[in-house]
Amino acid sequence: MIRYSSLIIFLLLSFFQGKAQIPIGQWREHLPYNQATAIAEDGFDRVYCATQFSLFYYSRLDESINKMNSINSLSDIGVSSINFDKVSKTLFIGYANGNIDLLIDDKIYNISDLKRKQMIGSKRINSILFSDEMAYISTDFGVIVFDIKNREILDTYYIGIGGKALKVFKMLIDSQNIYAATNEGIYIANKNNSNLANYQNWHRDETINNYAAKFNQITVYKEQIIVNQAGNTYGTDTMYINNNGIWKHFKPFKNGPFTVLKAYNDTLIVGEEYGFTYFYNNLLDSFIVFNYNQGVNDNEMPMPRDIVVDNKGIVWIADKTRSLVRNPIAWSYQIIIPSGPESKNATAMSLENGKLLVASGGREPTGANLYINQGVYEFADEKWTSYNKRNNSVFDTISDVISVVVNPEKSNEMFVGTWGQGLIKMINGKVVASYNSNNSTLEQASNRPKFIGISGLCFDSDNNLWVVNTSTPNGLSMLSPKGVWKSYSLSPFVNEDLTGDIIIDDLNQKWIVLPRGNGILVYNDNFTLDNPWDDQKKLLNGSVGNGKLPSSEVFSIAKDLDGEIWVGTAKGVAVFYSPELIFSGHEFDAQQIYIDQAGISQYLLESEEVSAIAIDGANRKWFGTHNAGVFLMSADGSKLIHNFNIDNSPLLSNNIFSIAIDKISGEVFFATENGIISYRSDATAGSETNAAVKIFPNPVRPEYSGNIAISGLVANSSIKITDIAGNLIYETNANGGEALWNGKNYSGNRAATGVYLVFSTNEDGSQTKVAKILFIH
Repeated sequence: MIRYSSLIIFLLLSFFQGKAQIPIGQWREHLPYNQATAIAEDGFDRVYCATQFSLFYYSRLDESINKMNSINSLSDIGVSSINFDKVSKTLFIGYANGNIDLLIDDKIYNISDLKRKQMIGSKRINSILFSDEMAYISTDFGVIVFDIKNREILDTYYIGIGGKALKVFKMLIDSQNIYAATNEGIYIANKNNSNLANYQNWHRDETINNYAAKFNQITVYKEQIIVNQAGNTYGTDTMYINNNGIWKHFKPFKNGPFTVLKAYNDTLIVGEEYGFTYFYNNLLDSFIVFNYNQGVNDNEMPMPRDIVVDNKGIVWIADKTRSLVRNPIAWSYQIIIPSGPESKNATAMSLENGKLLVASGGREPTGANLYINQGVYEFADEKWTSYNKRNNSVFDTISDVISVVVNPEKSNEMFVGTWGQGLIKMINGKVVASYNSNNSTLEQASNRPKFIGISGLCFDSDNNLWVVNTSTPNGLSMLSPKGVWKSYSLSPFVNEDLTGDIIIDDLNQKWIVLPRGNGILVYNDNFTLDNPWDDQKKLLNGSVGNGKLPSSEVFSIAKDLDGEIWVGTAKGVAVFYSPELIFSGHEFDAQQIYIDQAGISQYLLESEEVSAIAIDGANRKWFGTHNAGVFLMSADGSKLIHNFNIDNSPLLSNNIFSIAIDKISGEVFFATENGIISYRSDATAGSETNAAVKIFPNPVRPEYSGNIAISGLVANSSIKITDIAGNLIYETNANGGEALWNGKNYSGNRAATGVYLVFSTNEDGSQTKVAKILFIH
């Protein structure tokens, strides 16, 4: 099956991403581009670079960087291999799930036959070789022959003994034979044989030492075939060269692992885990590149994963940590990388004053570390910045950042909670303080000496930072704006128990999630921070009178704009409508919301594990789940507005870890198991006045057919749109601080050329504004 789509939308989205916020209703990905895996060039302008998650190309003519992904062009995620056929001018894109895209004249043609085929085992595409208008595709089960001109699969070769499947890594075709480097040796067939689908026409070369081993690289240098035999342990690879039918050891300066083997004219390039070597002059001379700047800084060590040489002799490298590298010769190399986070790992997010922070670490449900050491990512002013051991030495010994927060009164100040190494304070991207049991009230876990785990961070209305310190009786600490620490006991409810996230309600009560089925602990300091004797604690669980949660397994919690507390559990959503009654002795139990969905009455998301909750500017609820994607519900939770999942949207995964919302722009960020993606919603936070109303686009030109956004409104303002003569054309109400108009009148016709007036009024009539829109046909 072939599907094609134009890249015109890609170019439009690239413009919006580079210049301004994306349009309402549009998506954009926030994926890492530093981990390059494959590379190809078109012989003229573009150098294509694949990563584990997507693809981009660099234009040698205008020096621009252009992203390609599942939103703007590609049909899938998980690119595993690319190659460019200069004869047909086709970029061949292979995926880990067997999907295939062809990029021809800026159109994508999708070949999904292999992806849709029912078969046992991996369908991963490992490499692509072009010969005589055919593409020979190395996969995890064998070889696929693809007709480039007709864009169809012609045949499949199962070349193993007895016709069994073999993992094929690379292929080579010379004047007589076709070679396959597999996980069980080098297989050879006469390329002119008319029935290569018959495994009996293939044979394994048993003249090479340890012939049944894994061979993952193969190339030809001046009619001499060179292969790499992968070792069973690190650094035990062996390379061989075939001269006149005899295999001999080819001994580079190291023992691998060897990641690249490419021949170009008189040069053989051997890529290793760290560094690479140029061999030339019939392999008699060599030049080692062990550092991009030929210095001693380990951070500049090359990690090549693929290499191409263009027709000008310029070397291009797909580097594991630096993305695309041009001309990696001493003092003249160039690193080319689109903006993105350090990795796909995103456990928790926090967004304040237009700055998004992402925690990259994690922990097991048991509390064990995952030992992810990628630090913190920041997205601000349309640019991603990573803070880790590359630019902050403090992160050298830190892993598993699981909580982050921006100081709401100082946007350049952030706090980072680690799972084991305490709390970090950063200003302008630099670490200025590290807090532990020696210089703060933070304590080591009762059951893990020297372990200081921070599970939650939150600022209160007085700008005090509240810190949840896991597995210790004095598990709640407070850092005042003046730098004074205080701690508070959570005993008897928390001693060695794990803790989770924290929120603070409108009464300054702290709601602390207790994982592993232990419910929620509410802590009330009675506004006397220096007097712990009048403090109150209450454990909420599934029993009547103690919370009546649908499940004591709590995954998420949030406070809405009305002060109500929304809780995500293993059995859906519950709401505490009266948090002020928690310690009153009166009934306060949570309520579930009864909804009618497709004629079926049920509690809201009762069959889902609700892993994330966020509240937008219109007080609507965004719910993330572990298995069903994202649900946007009305403010009261009774009406479904959107359900985004991997089948009906660009969402990267149905497993959602965290949701964060930019209340100013309305952009909603989703942290998933496959990375971060965002969606521009139609709701923003309301302004205090209508003085700063903005309309986009304005003027509305003939080629534009989308929604017109009216933003900067007082929350829930009433909007009336008239022509210049005062005739009512359209009216609506704002979602928070933003309203939309589709540009049509009540008859469904597009507004004629002219000036239109937009009247906005808040609910009590105290704030009014008149703005103008110009329509051009």
